[in-house]
Amino acid sequence: MYDGGIMPLKSLSAKRLENIVISIIILSSLFSNLYDVSSAQSTVFLISGFVYDENSFPVYNANVFFVDETSGASTCSTTDMNGYYYCMLQPGCWQIGDTFNLTIEKAGTLTYISGTISEQIMSLDAYLNWRCNISFLLDKIYSPPKLSIGRNANFTYLLTNTGNDTEKFNISYELPIGWNAFLSCENITLSPSESALVSLIVIPLGENISLGENASVNLTVYAVRNSTVSKKDASICKLIHDIDLFVDSSDISFIYPTSEDPYVFPVEIRAKLRNLGNENASFVSVRFYVDGTYLFGLILENLFSYLYAPFTIVSSPWTPNAGLHNITLFLDENNEIEETNETNNQVSVYLLTDHPPEVDILSPQNGSVVSGNLSILGTVHDIDSNSNLEVTISISQNLYYANVDGETWNLTIDTTQLQNGIYNITVSAYDTFLYSVNKSLVVRVANQISKPKVNIFSPSENDNVSGILCIKGNATDADGDLSSLEIRLDDGVYFSPTTIYLGDTELNFSYELDTSTLSEGLHTLYVRAIDYSGLSTECMVNFSVKKYINSPPVTRILSPLNSSVVSGIVSITGNISDDGNYISFKLYIGTNEVQPQVENLSQGSWNFSLQWDTNSSSYPDGKYTIKACSFDGVNYGNDTISVTVSNPNSPPIANLVTNRTGTVYVGEVIEFNASTSFDPDGFITEYMFDFNDSTPKVWSNNPVAIHSYTQPGVYFPAINVRDNRGLESGFYRPAIEINVIDIPEPSPIIEITAPKPNSTLSGNVTISGKAYDEKNLVSVEVSIDNGIWTNTLTSDNYANWSYLWNTSLAENGAHIISARAFDGKSYSTSQIQVFVNNTPPTSIIISAKSDKSNYYIGENANISGLVKYNTNVSLPNVNVNITIKETNANWNTTTDNYGLFAKLIPVPSSPGNYEIILQCNDSNLYGQYSIVIVVKIPSHSDLSIHPSDLSFTPTVPEIGEKVLISAVVRNLGEIDAYGKIQFFIQPYGGEKTLIGTIENVFVEGKSSFVVNCNWTATYTKGGYNITVNLSSISPQDYDCNNNEATAQIYVKGRPDFKVSNAALSNPKPKDGDFITVSVELQNVGVVVGRGFLVIYTDAPYSGKKIADSGVIWLNEYSKKKVQLDFVAKINMKNLYFVLEDCPDERNLENNILLKEFTVEPKSTTSNPEVPCIQEGLIIVSVIIVAMLIIALKKPRVNKELEDSPDAQDINTDINAEIKDVKDVEAIAEIDEEAEEDNEEYEKDTPDKIEKITNSDRPLKKIKKIKKENEGN
Repeated sequence: MYDGGIMPLKSLSAKRLENIVISIIILSSLFSNLYDVSSAQSTVFLISGFVYDENSFPVYNANVFFVDETSGASTCSTTDMNGYYYCMLQPGCWQIGDTFNLTIEKAGTLTYISGTISEQIMSLDAYLNWRCNISFLLDKIYSPPKLSIGRNANFTYLLTNTGNDTEKFNISYELPIGWNAFLSCENITLSPSESALVSLIVIPLGENISLGENASVNLTVYAVRNSTVSKKDASICKLIHDIDLFVDSSDISFIYPTSEDPYVFPVEIRAKLRNLGNENASFVSVRFYVDGTYLFGLILENLFSYLYAPFTIVSSPWTPNAGLHNITLFLDENNEIEETNETNNQVSVYLLTDHPPEVDILSPQNGSVVSGNLSILGTVHDIDSNSNLEVTISISQNLYYANVDGETWNLTIDTTQLQNGIYNITVSAYDTFLYSVNKSLVVRVANQISKPKVNIFSPSENDNVSGILCIKGNATDADGDLSSLEIRLDDGVYFSPTTIYLGDTELNFSYELDTSTLSEGLHTLYVRAIDYSGLSTECMVNFSVKKYINSPPVTRILSPLNSSVVSGIVSITGNISDDGNYISFKLYIGTNEVQPQVENLSQGSWNFSLQWDTNSSSYPDGKYTIKACSFDGVNYGNDTISVTVSNPNSPPIANLVTNRTGTVYVGEVIEFNASTSFDPDGFITEYMFDFNDSTPKVWSNNPVAIHSYTQPGVYFPAINVRDNRGLESGFYRPAIEINVIDIPEPSPIIEITAPKPNSTLSGNVTISGKAYDEKNLVSVEVSIDNGIWTNTLTSDNYANWSYLWNTSLAENGAHIISARAFDGKSYSTSQIQVFVNNTPPTSIIISAKSDKSNYYIGENANISGLVKYNTNVSLPNVNVNITIKETNANWNTTTDNYGLFAKLIPVPSSPGNYEIILQCNDSNLYGQYSIVIVVKIPSHSDLSIHPSDLSFTPTVPEIGEKVLISAVVRNLGEIDAYGKIQFFIQPYGGEKTLIGTIENVFVEGKSSFVVNCNWTATYTKGGYNITVNLSSISPQDYDCNNNEATAQIYVKGRPDFKVSNAALSNPKPKDGDFITVSVELQNVGVVVGRGFLVIYTDAPYSGKKIADSGVIWLNEYSKKKVQLDFVAKINMKNLYFVLEDCPDERNLENNILLKEFTVEPKSTTSNPEVPCIQEGLIIVSVIIVAMLIIALKKPRVNKELEDSPDAQDINTDINAEIKDVKDVEAIAEIDEEAEEDNEEYEKDTPDKIEKITNSDRPLKKIKKIKKENEGN
């Protein structure tokens, strides 16, 4: 029916229309309102119509072309699902009287029509010599098993378009009362050969449904363009009693009633039992097995459904032997109870009943020195009398296996294959299940002896030095046996400037010496290296100290100029000069410290520079002080200038966009975005939105605002922005118009639920449906073939409406059923097409199929179909008999209101081909149909896992390290299988813990699949069992004994040092003060470790080292205080306490501790130097006076002394040395010493002459003075 439109003209006899002129009466004023047909200048021609195929079905997506033979103008159109097309012929190109050619094309098939334009509006139908093959397949690819309340059934169908054109299919379903369903889609459009999956989820609501009751599930699909093309599928759901006994490995635990010690027995087994079904289970058998041998069992009178808590049982006490035991629990071992899932009634766990072995080291002793062949001896003991003991010995990451004889073990190591040094020997024992506690000791290997060598690189021989002298050198020892390195100055004592590590073969050392504490003149530096054998080598070098006066650094700011006005980017430059090296430099702008670039030009000269952005918000217009400060370790040098910042400021540019314009509804959310606003000489800091309504205007730092209007109207929003210097743009109102309207009220909804579209009807038929409106429905009316509208009810309840139609009053054939709902404002209409056939039937037609063609023994076949008369009218509520011909097994079922039936039957228990015969009787009419199924012996699946299929990365992880656990799951059977995989971790002697679960792992038949699990190693070192378990396998697993595997992994520990709580004896020292510092060291790791504490200044590692502790050993979880001494220096700033050389440490971040430290300077004075000429005169005068004094004061010895050869030699040496002496005070001192010797002689007897003559004290003093003068 075409309401208010154009009635198409259709010729059923002609397939080709040529040279026809068609005049159409305009039935509606619609087009006369749109087009002024009285004006030839504005004439628009509309040509429309329908295209049908040779079977009079509408042709979809056909191309329609128009060509004007006179002007050559052309246009085209495409038909819709109803075959309708239309074309607008523009004025100027077409006029009345023009001849046109119309070409219709579909899939290469063409039809031509010629005609003459006679009216502005023309209707022209055409037939295309093309056959639209509308057909499709509906296959059910999955049918659920039995279901219970709370469990849904999911039917899956495959819909395939087997026609040659795109088609839209409608999908509907039917269920009895008490059942509900969800359909994945109600209509779908498919191209040729395209397929789609359709899911129907059936839900038993539990109301009005009895256990064991069947439900018919009917699915209907029909093509929209030809509703006679339809397919149906009927299935049966059965609500059953549901029992599902269940036990899991996590439900098994062990109780030690007499002690908390897991090694003390007997032990009790506790298990939690569950029933996951909806019905209680009675007389449930529970049996425990240990290593395959029956241990304990009982019968539970009731095991309640999942609505109740699990039931817990405890076995009788059991005393196991030492070792690893398999505990297996069976529920309903003999399958006496029918369950929905028989695969979850068994579980196996492992219990380790074993004591760890004990190991000890008898030889060598801790700290001993060894060489040659080293014999390591010890004992091993196992309480469980396990004879399969293994002893491993680790020596510096090398692993050895000892010879075990009863409870003793031994191992011989050739130490000549090792480098000399310190070695840690660690011994552990293993008894197949557990590891012992490790025993360790330290030995020093010393196989060959050679003297160490030492070199001094700085200072060089006779260097002149001042200030801080950096002493550098190295020491080597071919044996790797260095014990210590020491430094001595002049006649002082030796001290160690650094720490020697055990096993060092070469050491580079450095030490900073403050020469300001030394006297000017010649000094001697001694360095010696000592090895552990006591051999040493010494090296010496002479140097002279020269003091000087330190001048403060000179610092100048070169640009900008003082009191200048600046703007934009300002370049700050300057220069630093110093008679030494400056230590630090800082630059300030106002109170802000900035970081300039400093460039070294030459010795004692530097340049600095900085680019200063005065446009930054940190520097608003105003006066600023620029200050440069330098420090050379003693004195400061500063320079300060003042400048004025004055920058021009342009207003910001505002912009606003929205994500919605034009018409919007009240309450609809709109986004207002001002992020494209900008400032030409700065940046935007705040935004103010004006929504042109009553919303307050406030500043915000967010450029995006969300707003919705509450009242209808037209709104023009605006935006105002503010830049970083406080200047605003003013409100900018762009060309944005927002028209807000109220939300329109919805139209009513109406649906025809019965009869089904395209169904064949006879007799009296009830037409029913549903209607809904948000307010009140005024009426629901029904019309047959666009006839009179009849109200369905006299009451106000139209939610469920119905209408009785006597089809015997209608002609056989197609009819249109229309229903419409009215809410007082608007109508909503629904239509379906049905077929009436009241011709008396002559036979019954049965069409049926099975859900699949091949079955395995033990499966059920779903037989479904449709029973109807040969008049195409379905037979409701009639009996259908189903018989397997070869076995004579038969069943009965009944058709539903639409003639559909479905029956689930068990297939025969023997393989072969079977014919299923379906029969139906109604009065004197009879119908029969048969289908063939094939029954096969089922294949099986067998998921398995073996300990060799487990691997770990890394193989020996550290505490806290991530471990990748990989497992290879194999399917030894022929068919594919799914399963759940769980990963467990269990410390030796501890409880098993779940660390990972992977659901629905798919493994194809005769193949394997790798699964992974990540685990972070626990913070306890030792051995662990990694167990991988397979469960919830579908289909049922063939062999349940290969579904679990266990492998061992060892987690090693590491030390972890922490430095804290540094306390100084003098927190505010002065230059030269002696400082004692106390530092707390703690080993928070799990094994013993070593290291040494070093104190740096300025920076860790790269800074100056001022003290170290030597090697420190700390046991796990222990702490100790370490004291170090050093001398405070003026150039020391912060102190860094660093714990170094900590092998295999877990965390290095807590090895450094910073302590703020400042040394105050002491006041110093300088002695002016004597001019060179004056010094020369003084030296000459001193020499002359010294010679006179020596001549007058020769030692007065008696004749016996003068005749002594030793005395004559001494005087000769003294006279020779005096010639070179230039220090009169030293000469006088020598003379006094000689006088004292003479007096001593005169007082003593002649037998002490030898003592006096051997005295060489004056000679040593002369030689020392000579060396000092040579250095000057």
